[in-house]
Amino acid sequence: MVSFNFVFLINFSICQTFEKIYRTSDDELVYGAALIDSTSCIFGLNSGSAYNDNYYTKIFKMDLQSGNLIDSLIIEPEFPGYYFRGIFDVLKVSDSLFIGIGKFKNNSGNEEIQYILHLNNYLKSDFDTIINIPEIEESSLRTIITQDSFLVSVGRTSVPYECLLCDKTIFGDSVRYEIYSHPYSYTASTVVNIPHKNKYHMFIYMGIEKAINIIDKATLERDTILVYPTFFLPNDAVPDDIDSSIYYVAGRAGSASSSFTDLFYLKLNDEGEILNQYTYNLDSNTFYAYKCFAPFNEHIYFAGVYPFTSSPPTMYPEARWILLYKLTKDGDVIWQKFYKGEVNYMAYKMLATNDGGAIVFSTKYDWNDPTPNQRDLHILKIDSSGYYTPLAGTEEQFEQMEKQILVYPNPVQNVVNFFFGLYKNLEINIYDINGNKVFYNVFEHSAIIDLSHLIPGIYLYTISGGNNFYEKGKLVKK
Repeated sequence: MVSFNFVFLINFSICQTFEKIYRTSDDELVYGAALIDSTSCIFGLNSGSAYNDNYYTKIFKMDLQSGNLIDSLIIEPEFPGYYFRGIFDVLKVSDSLFIGIGKFKNNSGNEEIQYILHLNNYLKSDFDTIINIPEIEESSLRTIITQDSFLVSVGRTSVPYECLLCDKTIFGDSVRYEIYSHPYSYTASTVVNIPHKNKYHMFIYMGIEKAINIIDKATLERDTILVYPTFFLPNDAVPDDIDSSIYYVAGRAGSASSSFTDLFYLKLNDEGEILNQYTYNLDSNTFYAYKCFAPFNEHIYFAGVYPFTSSPPTMYPEARWILLYKLTKDGDVIWQKFYKGEVNYMAYKMLATNDGGAIVFSTKYDWNDPTPNQRDLHILKIDSSGYYTPLAGTEEQFEQMEKQILVYPNPVQNVVNFFFGLYKNLEINIYDINGNKVFYNVFEHSAIIDLSHLIPGIYLYTISGGNNFYEKGKLVKK
Protein backbone atom coordinates (compact mmCIF):
# COMPACT_ATOMS: atom_id res chain seq x y z
CA MET A 1 0.00 0.00 0.00
CA VAL A 2 1.34 3.43 -0.94
CA SER A 3 0.44 6.38 1.26
CA PHE A 4 -0.06 9.79 -0.31
CA ASN A 5 -0.96 13.33 0.54
CA PHE A 6 -2.85 15.69 -1.72
CA VAL A 7 -4.36 19.11 -1.74
CA PHE A 8 -8.14 18.91 -2.17
CA LEU A 9 -9.73 22.24 -3.04
CA ILE A 10 -13.46 22.57 -3.68
CA ASN A 11 -15.71 25.54 -4.11
CA PHE A 12 -19.27 24.61 -3.09
CA SER A 13 -22.05 25.94 -5.28
CA ILE A 14 -25.74 25.39 -5.74
CA CYS A 15 -25.11 24.91 -9.48
CA GLN A 16 -23.44 21.80 -10.80
CA THR A 17 -20.08 23.36 -11.58
CA PHE A 18 -16.74 23.33 -9.80
CA GLU A 19 -12.98 23.36 -10.21
CA LYS A 20 -10.63 20.98 -8.43
CA ILE A 21 -6.89 20.41 -8.33
CA TYR A 22 -4.87 17.56 -6.82
CA ARG A 23 -1.30 18.42 -6.02
CA THR A 24 1.26 15.89 -4.80
CA SER A 25 4.94 15.23 -5.46
CA ASP A 26 3.94 12.46 -7.93
CA ASP A 27 3.12 12.85 -11.59
CA GLU A 28 -0.66 12.42 -11.89
CA LEU A 29 -3.09 12.18 -14.79
CA VAL A 30 -6.48 10.68 -15.71
CA TYR A 31 -7.11 8.72 -18.90
CA GLY A 32 -10.28 6.85 -17.93
CA ALA A 33 -13.58 7.94 -16.37
CA ALA A 34 -17.25 6.96 -16.60
CA LEU A 35 -20.58 8.18 -15.28
CA ILE A 36 -22.11 5.97 -12.60
CA ASP A 37 -25.45 7.76 -12.84
CA SER A 38 -26.65 11.36 -13.12
CA THR A 39 -25.16 12.23 -9.74
CA SER A 40 -21.71 10.65 -9.63
CA CYS A 41 -18.76 9.43 -11.71
CA ILE A 42 -15.78 7.13 -11.31
CA PHE A 43 -12.25 7.89 -12.52
CA GLY A 44 -8.78 6.38 -12.32
CA LEU A 45 -5.96 8.72 -11.25
CA ASN A 46 -2.58 7.34 -12.35
CA SER A 47 0.06 8.49 -9.89
CA GLY A 48 3.79 7.83 -9.97
CA SER A 49 7.00 8.67 -11.77
CA ALA A 50 7.20 10.30 -15.19
CA TYR A 51 10.88 9.32 -15.37
CA ASN A 52 10.16 5.63 -15.92
CA ASP A 53 6.37 5.43 -16.52
CA ASN A 54 5.95 3.45 -13.30
CA TYR A 55 2.55 4.27 -11.75
CA TYR A 56 -0.10 3.02 -9.40
CA THR A 57 -3.78 4.02 -9.64
CA LYS A 58 -6.15 5.72 -7.23
CA ILE A 59 -9.76 4.96 -8.15
CA PHE A 60 -12.13 7.74 -7.04
CA LYS A 61 -15.89 8.13 -6.95
CA MET A 62 -16.94 11.76 -7.17
CA ASP A 63 -20.23 13.56 -6.56
CA LEU A 64 -21.11 15.67 -9.61
CA GLN A 65 -23.09 18.24 -7.67
CA SER A 66 -20.40 19.33 -5.20
CA GLY A 67 -17.18 17.72 -6.39
CA ASN A 68 -16.89 15.78 -3.12
CA LEU A 69 -15.05 12.46 -3.14
CA ILE A 70 -17.31 9.69 -1.86
CA ASP A 71 -15.03 6.63 -1.96
CA SER A 72 -11.50 5.77 -3.05
CA LEU A 73 -9.39 2.69 -3.71
CA ILE A 74 -5.67 2.25 -4.43
CA ILE A 75 -4.66 -0.29 -7.08
CA GLU A 76 -1.04 -1.54 -7.06
CA PRO A 77 -0.94 -4.75 -9.14
CA GLU A 78 2.34 -6.57 -9.65
CA PHE A 79 3.60 -8.93 -12.32
CA PRO A 80 7.19 -10.32 -12.41
CA GLY A 81 9.38 -8.72 -15.07
CA TYR A 82 6.89 -5.89 -15.77
CA TYR A 83 5.98 -2.54 -14.28
CA PHE A 84 2.48 -1.10 -14.02
CA ARG A 85 1.68 1.88 -16.30
CA GLY A 86 -1.76 2.66 -14.91
CA ILE A 87 -5.45 2.48 -15.86
CA PHE A 88 -6.18 3.78 -19.37
CA ASP A 89 -9.89 3.01 -19.83
CA VAL A 90 -12.81 2.92 -17.38
CA LEU A 91 -15.77 1.14 -18.97
CA LYS A 92 -19.34 0.86 -17.72
CA VAL A 93 -21.02 -2.55 -17.90
CA SER A 94 -24.00 -1.59 -15.72
CA ASP A 95 -24.87 0.80 -12.88
CA SER A 96 -23.16 -1.60 -10.49
CA LEU A 97 -20.22 -2.97 -12.54
CA PHE A 98 -17.29 -1.04 -14.01
CA ILE A 99 -14.12 -2.32 -15.64
CA GLY A 100 -10.72 -0.69 -15.48
CA ILE A 101 -8.32 -1.54 -18.30
CA GLY A 102 -4.66 -1.10 -17.42
CA LYS A 103 -1.23 -1.95 -18.80
CA PHE A 104 1.98 -3.59 -17.68
CA LYS A 105 5.15 -2.96 -19.68
CA ASN A 106 8.10 -5.31 -19.94
CA ASN A 107 11.17 -4.11 -18.01
CA SER A 108 13.46 -4.85 -20.95
CA GLY A 109 11.34 -4.45 -24.08
CA ASN A 110 8.34 -2.93 -25.83
CA GLU A 111 5.78 -5.56 -24.95
CA GLU A 112 2.73 -4.46 -22.96
CA ILE A 113 0.22 -6.83 -21.43
CA GLN A 114 -3.29 -5.95 -20.37
CA TYR A 115 -4.72 -5.73 -16.86
CA ILE A 116 -8.48 -6.09 -16.21
CA LEU A 117 -10.06 -4.87 -12.96
CA HIS A 118 -13.72 -5.22 -11.91
CA LEU A 119 -15.28 -2.62 -9.59
CA ASN A 120 -18.78 -2.09 -8.27
CA ASN A 121 -20.34 1.33 -7.78
CA TYR A 122 -18.98 1.41 -4.21
CA LEU A 123 -15.41 0.85 -5.50
CA LYS A 124 -15.20 -2.68 -4.16
CA SER A 125 -13.19 -5.07 -6.32
CA ASP A 126 -13.82 -8.79 -6.46
CA PHE A 127 -11.89 -9.69 -9.62
CA ASP A 128 -8.76 -8.80 -11.55
CA THR A 129 -6.63 -10.62 -14.08
CA ILE A 130 -3.76 -10.19 -16.52
CA ILE A 131 -4.11 -10.96 -20.22
CA ASN A 132 -1.01 -11.99 -22.14
CA ILE A 133 -0.83 -13.46 -25.63
CA PRO A 134 2.33 -15.61 -25.48
CA GLU A 135 2.70 -15.96 -29.24
CA ILE A 136 3.18 -12.23 -29.90
CA GLU A 137 4.50 -9.06 -28.32
CA GLU A 138 1.47 -6.83 -28.17
CA SER A 139 0.59 -3.30 -27.17
CA SER A 140 -3.00 -2.00 -26.86
CA LEU A 141 -4.01 1.60 -27.48
CA ARG A 142 -7.78 1.54 -26.96
CA THR A 143 -10.37 -0.79 -25.42
CA ILE A 144 -14.15 -0.60 -25.74
CA ILE A 145 -16.96 -2.74 -24.35
CA THR A 146 -19.70 -4.12 -26.58
CA GLN A 147 -23.41 -4.46 -25.83
CA ASP A 148 -22.90 -8.20 -25.30
CA SER A 149 -20.15 -7.49 -22.71
CA PHE A 150 -17.08 -8.30 -24.75
CA LEU A 151 -13.89 -6.26 -24.43
CA VAL A 152 -12.39 -5.22 -27.78
CA SER A 153 -8.84 -3.85 -27.85
CA VAL A 154 -6.80 -2.52 -30.75
CA GLY A 155 -3.12 -1.68 -31.01
CA ARG A 156 -0.08 -3.25 -32.58
CA THR A 157 2.41 -6.06 -32.47
CA SER A 158 6.16 -5.57 -32.09
CA VAL A 159 8.79 -6.66 -34.61
CA PRO A 160 7.34 -6.39 -37.11
CA TYR A 161 4.89 -3.63 -36.29
CA GLU A 162 1.45 -4.66 -37.50
CA CYS A 163 -2.12 -3.79 -36.53
CA LEU A 164 -3.79 -5.90 -33.86
CA LEU A 165 -7.39 -6.50 -32.75
CA CYS A 166 -8.23 -8.69 -29.77
CA ASP A 167 -11.58 -9.49 -28.15
CA LYS A 168 -12.44 -11.42 -25.00
CA THR A 169 -15.03 -11.66 -22.26
CA ILE A 170 -15.00 -9.19 -19.38
CA PHE A 171 -13.27 -11.93 -17.33
CA GLY A 172 -10.42 -12.13 -19.81
CA ASP A 173 -11.24 -15.54 -21.23
CA SER A 174 -12.27 -16.73 -24.71
CA VAL A 175 -9.44 -14.61 -26.05
CA ARG A 176 -9.34 -14.20 -29.81
CA TYR A 177 -6.95 -12.02 -31.80
CA GLU A 178 -6.02 -11.24 -35.37
CA ILE A 179 -3.06 -9.40 -36.91
CA TYR A 180 -3.61 -7.17 -39.95
CA SER A 181 -0.94 -5.80 -42.24
CA HIS A 182 -1.40 -2.49 -44.04
CA PRO A 183 1.03 -0.60 -46.30
CA TYR A 184 3.36 1.64 -44.28
CA SER A 185 1.12 1.46 -41.21
CA TYR A 186 1.99 -0.08 -37.89
CA THR A 187 -0.85 0.37 -35.43
CA ALA A 188 -4.61 0.51 -35.01
CA SER A 189 -5.60 3.44 -32.84
CA THR A 190 -9.33 3.05 -32.17
CA VAL A 191 -12.31 0.81 -32.86
CA VAL A 192 -16.11 1.03 -32.82
CA ASN A 193 -18.60 -1.80 -32.47
CA ILE A 194 -21.48 -2.02 -35.00
CA PRO A 195 -23.70 -4.64 -33.34
CA HIS A 196 -26.58 -4.69 -35.85
CA LYS A 197 -24.07 -5.32 -38.67
CA ASN A 198 -22.02 -7.81 -36.62
CA LYS A 199 -18.88 -5.79 -37.48
CA TYR A 200 -15.99 -3.96 -35.88
CA HIS A 201 -14.68 -0.83 -37.59
CA MET A 202 -10.96 -0.49 -36.85
CA PHE A 203 -8.97 2.66 -37.68
CA ILE A 204 -5.37 2.74 -38.86
CA TYR A 205 -3.02 5.37 -37.39
CA MET A 206 0.00 6.87 -39.18
CA GLY A 207 1.36 5.51 -42.43
CA ILE A 208 0.89 6.79 -45.97
CA GLU A 209 -2.56 5.31 -46.61
CA LYS A 210 -5.11 5.76 -43.83
CA ALA A 211 -7.93 3.26 -43.73
CA ILE A 212 -11.00 1.90 -41.98
CA ASN A 213 -10.79 -1.87 -41.68
CA ILE A 214 -14.21 -3.50 -41.44
CA ILE A 215 -13.84 -6.69 -39.41
CA ASP A 216 -16.31 -9.56 -39.27
CA LYS A 217 -17.04 -10.18 -35.57
CA ALA A 218 -17.70 -13.89 -36.04
CA THR A 219 -14.35 -14.70 -37.64
CA LEU A 220 -12.23 -11.51 -37.05
CA GLU A 221 -11.49 -11.60 -40.77
CA ARG A 222 -11.08 -8.26 -42.54
CA ASP A 223 -13.64 -8.05 -45.34
CA THR A 224 -13.42 -4.39 -46.43
CA ILE A 225 -10.85 -1.59 -46.44
CA LEU A 226 -12.11 1.99 -46.85
CA VAL A 227 -9.73 4.93 -47.22
CA TYR A 228 -10.35 8.06 -45.15
CA PRO A 229 -8.66 11.51 -45.45
CA THR A 230 -4.91 11.13 -45.72
CA PHE A 231 -3.95 13.88 -43.32
CA PHE A 232 -5.92 12.65 -40.33
CA LEU A 233 -4.69 10.97 -37.14
CA PRO A 234 -7.68 9.21 -35.52
CA ASN A 235 -7.62 8.89 -31.73
CA ASP A 236 -11.12 8.19 -30.53
CA ALA A 237 -14.18 6.45 -32.06
CA VAL A 238 -17.46 7.37 -30.32
CA PRO A 239 -20.96 6.07 -31.15
CA ASP A 240 -23.76 8.60 -31.35
CA ASP A 241 -25.84 8.54 -28.17
CA ILE A 242 -29.16 8.67 -30.07
CA ASP A 243 -28.73 7.25 -33.59
CA SER A 244 -27.12 3.78 -33.59
CA SER A 245 -26.38 4.07 -37.32
CA ILE A 246 -23.98 7.01 -36.76
CA TYR A 247 -20.59 7.30 -35.10
CA TYR A 248 -17.73 9.82 -34.93
CA VAL A 249 -13.95 9.57 -35.02
CA ALA A 250 -12.00 12.44 -33.48
CA GLY A 251 -8.33 13.39 -33.69
CA ARG A 252 -6.01 15.75 -35.48
CA ALA A 253 -5.64 16.73 -39.13
CA GLY A 254 -3.45 18.93 -41.29
CA SER A 255 -2.11 19.13 -44.79
CA ALA A 256 0.95 18.11 -46.77
CA SER A 257 2.67 21.32 -45.71
CA SER A 258 1.38 21.91 -42.18
CA SER A 259 1.66 18.52 -40.46
CA PHE A 260 -1.15 17.64 -38.01
CA THR A 261 -2.19 20.96 -36.52
CA ASP A 262 -6.01 21.12 -36.35
CA LEU A 263 -8.79 19.52 -34.34
CA PHE A 264 -10.75 17.33 -36.71
CA TYR A 265 -13.47 14.68 -36.70
CA LEU A 266 -15.35 12.46 -39.12
CA LYS A 267 -19.04 11.63 -39.03
CA LEU A 268 -19.68 8.15 -40.45
CA ASN A 269 -22.54 5.72 -40.94
CA ASP A 270 -22.61 2.06 -39.96
CA GLU A 271 -21.20 1.06 -43.36
CA GLY A 272 -18.05 3.10 -42.70
CA GLU A 273 -19.03 5.73 -45.26
CA ILE A 274 -17.93 9.26 -44.40
CA LEU A 275 -20.99 11.49 -44.13
CA ASN A 276 -19.04 14.64 -43.37
CA GLN A 277 -15.73 15.88 -42.00
CA TYR A 278 -15.10 18.89 -39.79
CA THR A 279 -11.88 20.87 -39.32
CA TYR A 280 -11.35 23.50 -36.61
CA ASN A 281 -8.38 25.46 -37.89
CA LEU A 282 -6.67 27.99 -35.62
CA ASP A 283 -3.53 30.07 -36.12
CA SER A 284 -1.24 27.68 -34.23
CA ASN A 285 -1.00 23.96 -33.56
CA THR A 286 -3.81 22.43 -31.57
CA PHE A 287 -3.60 18.97 -30.07
CA TYR A 288 -6.08 16.18 -29.30
CA ALA A 289 -4.58 14.25 -26.42
CA TYR A 290 -6.76 11.20 -25.72
CA LYS A 291 -10.55 10.94 -25.21
CA CYS A 292 -12.21 14.36 -25.28
CA PHE A 293 -15.10 13.93 -27.71
CA ALA A 294 -18.56 13.52 -26.14
CA PRO A 295 -21.91 13.59 -27.98
CA PHE A 296 -24.98 14.24 -25.82
CA ASN A 297 -28.54 14.71 -27.08
CA GLU A 298 -28.39 17.31 -29.86
CA HIS A 299 -24.86 18.60 -29.27
CA ILE A 300 -21.21 17.53 -29.01
CA TYR A 301 -18.42 18.62 -26.67
CA PHE A 302 -14.97 18.54 -28.30
CA ALA A 303 -11.85 19.52 -26.33
CA GLY A 304 -8.21 20.01 -27.24
CA VAL A 305 -5.05 21.81 -26.25
CA TYR A 306 -4.01 25.24 -27.57
CA PRO A 307 -1.26 25.91 -28.54
CA PHE A 308 0.96 22.85 -28.91
CA THR A 309 4.01 24.16 -30.69
CA SER A 310 5.75 21.70 -33.03
CA SER A 311 4.73 18.68 -30.96
CA PRO A 312 7.09 19.17 -28.00
CA PRO A 313 6.81 16.81 -25.02
CA THR A 314 3.78 17.08 -22.78
CA MET A 315 5.82 18.53 -19.91
CA TYR A 316 7.09 21.56 -21.77
CA PRO A 317 7.52 25.18 -20.58
CA GLU A 318 4.74 26.57 -22.73
CA ALA A 319 1.52 28.23 -21.57
CA ARG A 320 -1.34 26.08 -22.87
CA TRP A 321 -5.09 26.47 -22.64
CA ILE A 322 -7.85 23.89 -22.53
CA LEU A 323 -9.80 24.63 -25.72
CA LEU A 324 -13.42 23.47 -25.62
CA TYR A 325 -16.08 23.58 -28.34
CA LYS A 326 -19.77 23.01 -27.94
CA LEU A 327 -21.04 21.95 -31.36
CA THR A 328 -24.25 20.97 -33.06
CA LYS A 329 -24.23 17.46 -34.48
CA ASP A 330 -23.78 19.07 -37.88
CA GLY A 331 -20.47 20.51 -36.69
CA ASP A 332 -21.57 24.14 -36.25
CA VAL A 333 -19.98 25.98 -33.33
CA ILE A 334 -22.41 26.93 -30.54
CA TRP A 335 -19.54 28.39 -28.51
CA GLN A 336 -15.79 28.08 -28.03
CA LYS A 337 -14.04 28.60 -24.69
CA PHE A 338 -10.46 28.86 -23.45
CA TYR A 339 -9.76 27.78 -19.88
CA LYS A 340 -6.78 28.45 -17.59
CA GLY A 341 -3.52 28.95 -19.59
CA GLU A 342 -1.34 30.58 -16.93
CA VAL A 343 0.84 27.44 -17.18
CA ASN A 344 0.70 24.21 -19.22
CA TYR A 345 -2.73 22.48 -19.24
CA MET A 346 -3.63 19.42 -21.32
CA ALA A 347 -7.10 17.83 -21.45
CA TYR A 348 -7.05 14.00 -21.55
CA LYS A 349 -10.59 12.85 -20.77
CA MET A 350 -14.04 14.40 -20.96
CA LEU A 351 -17.55 13.21 -20.05
CA ALA A 352 -20.81 14.84 -21.13
CA THR A 353 -23.07 14.95 -18.08
CA ASN A 354 -26.83 14.48 -17.85
CA ASP A 355 -27.43 18.10 -16.80
CA GLY A 356 -26.24 19.31 -20.23
CA GLY A 357 -22.74 20.22 -19.06
CA ALA A 358 -19.44 18.36 -19.11
CA ILE A 359 -16.56 17.37 -16.87
CA VAL A 360 -12.98 17.77 -18.17
CA PHE A 361 -9.99 15.95 -16.65
CA SER A 362 -6.71 17.64 -17.51
CA THR A 363 -3.13 17.90 -16.30
CA LYS A 364 -1.49 21.05 -14.99
CA TYR A 365 2.28 21.35 -15.45
CA ASP A 366 4.10 24.30 -13.90
CA TRP A 367 7.70 24.38 -15.05
CA ASN A 368 8.54 26.70 -12.15
CA ASP A 369 7.48 24.08 -9.62
CA PRO A 370 10.29 22.97 -7.28
CA THR A 371 9.34 19.34 -7.96
CA PRO A 372 10.48 18.71 -11.57
CA ASN A 373 8.72 16.58 -14.17
CA GLN A 374 5.43 16.12 -12.41
CA ARG A 375 1.88 17.08 -13.34
CA ASP A 376 -1.10 17.80 -11.12
CA LEU A 377 -4.64 16.69 -11.84
CA HIS A 378 -7.01 19.51 -12.75
CA ILE A 379 -10.80 19.02 -13.06
CA LEU A 380 -13.44 21.39 -14.42
CA LYS A 381 -17.17 20.75 -14.23
CA ILE A 382 -18.92 23.20 -16.57
CA ASP A 383 -22.58 23.91 -17.25
CA SER A 384 -24.18 24.04 -20.71
CA SER A 385 -22.98 27.62 -21.26
CA GLY A 386 -19.36 26.75 -20.46
CA TYR A 387 -19.41 28.47 -17.06
CA TYR A 388 -17.69 26.99 -14.02
CA THR A 389 -17.28 28.03 -10.39
CA PRO A 390 -13.56 28.69 -9.84
CA LEU A 391 -11.47 27.71 -6.86
CA ALA A 392 -12.03 29.80 -3.76
CA GLY A 393 -9.48 32.54 -3.27
CA THR A 394 -8.53 32.99 -6.91
CA GLU A 395 -8.92 36.05 -9.13
CA GLU A 396 -11.37 34.03 -11.19
CA GLN A 397 -13.97 34.47 -8.47
CA PHE A 398 -14.19 38.10 -9.52
CA GLU A 399 -13.73 37.76 -13.26
CA GLN A 400 -14.52 34.48 -14.97
CA MET A 401 -11.72 33.26 -17.24
CA GLU A 402 -13.52 30.85 -19.59
CA LYS A 403 -13.49 33.39 -22.43
CA GLN A 404 -14.55 32.79 -26.00
CA ILE A 405 -11.76 35.13 -27.09
CA LEU A 406 -8.27 34.45 -25.76
CA VAL A 407 -6.58 37.57 -24.34
CA TYR A 408 -2.97 37.19 -23.18
CA PRO A 409 -0.74 38.00 -21.42
CA ASN A 410 -2.82 39.58 -18.68
CA PRO A 411 -1.40 41.48 -16.80
CA VAL A 412 0.26 43.03 -19.85
CA GLN A 413 3.67 44.69 -19.93
CA ASN A 414 3.60 46.27 -23.40
CA VAL A 415 1.81 44.10 -25.99
CA VAL A 416 -1.46 42.21 -25.59
CA ASN A 417 -2.75 39.50 -27.96
CA PHE A 418 -6.40 38.94 -28.84
CA PHE A 419 -6.96 35.52 -30.44
CA PHE A 420 -10.40 35.00 -32.01
CA GLY A 421 -10.27 31.25 -32.63
CA LEU A 422 -13.08 30.44 -35.08
CA TYR A 423 -14.60 33.91 -34.94
CA LYS A 424 -13.83 36.58 -37.56
CA ASN A 425 -14.05 40.32 -38.12
CA LEU A 426 -14.42 41.48 -34.54
CA GLU A 427 -14.29 45.02 -33.16
CA ILE A 428 -12.06 45.71 -30.15
CA ASN A 429 -12.56 48.72 -27.88
CA ILE A 430 -10.37 49.47 -24.86
CA TYR A 431 -11.37 51.99 -22.16
CA ASP A 432 -9.60 53.43 -19.15
CA ILE A 433 -11.16 53.23 -15.70
CA ASN A 434 -12.99 56.53 -16.30
CA GLY A 435 -14.69 55.23 -19.43
CA ASN A 436 -12.50 57.09 -21.94
CA LYS A 437 -11.82 55.12 -25.11
CA VAL A 438 -8.06 54.61 -25.58
CA PHE A 439 -8.18 52.12 -28.49
CA TYR A 440 -10.50 51.02 -31.29
CA ASN A 441 -10.06 48.84 -34.38
CA VAL A 442 -11.59 45.94 -36.34
CA PHE A 443 -9.54 42.78 -36.90
CA GLU A 444 -10.17 39.72 -39.06
CA HIS A 445 -8.64 36.78 -37.17
CA SER A 446 -6.48 38.07 -34.31
CA ALA A 447 -4.91 41.25 -32.96
CA ILE A 448 -1.58 42.28 -31.49
CA ILE A 449 -2.03 45.63 -29.72
CA ASP A 450 0.75 47.79 -28.32
CA LEU A 451 -0.24 49.31 -24.97
CA SER A 452 3.22 50.53 -23.99
CA HIS A 453 2.08 54.17 -24.17
CA LEU A 454 -0.62 53.66 -21.53
CA ILE A 455 0.01 54.35 -17.86
CA PRO A 456 -0.16 51.38 -15.44
CA GLY A 457 -3.63 50.60 -14.19
CA ILE A 458 -6.87 48.76 -14.94
CA TYR A 459 -8.48 48.96 -18.38
CA LEU A 460 -11.72 47.49 -19.71
CA TYR A 461 -12.16 45.96 -23.15
CA THR A 462 -15.16 45.00 -25.26
CA ILE A 463 -15.19 42.67 -28.26
CA SER A 464 -18.17 42.68 -30.59
CA GLY A 465 -19.15 41.48 -34.05
CA GLY A 466 -21.77 39.85 -36.20
CA ASN A 467 -24.50 37.54 -34.89
CA ASN A 468 -24.74 39.66 -31.73
CA PHE A 469 -21.35 38.45 -30.48
CA TYR A 470 -20.23 40.42 -27.43
CA GLU A 471 -17.62 39.86 -24.75
CA LYS A 472 -16.01 42.12 -22.19
CA GLY A 473 -13.17 41.85 -19.74
CA LYS A 474 -10.47 43.53 -17.72
CA LEU A 475 -6.83 44.23 -18.64
CA VAL A 476 -4.20 45.03 -16.06
CA LYS A 477 -1.41 47.22 -17.46
CA LYS A 478 1.83 46.90 -15.50
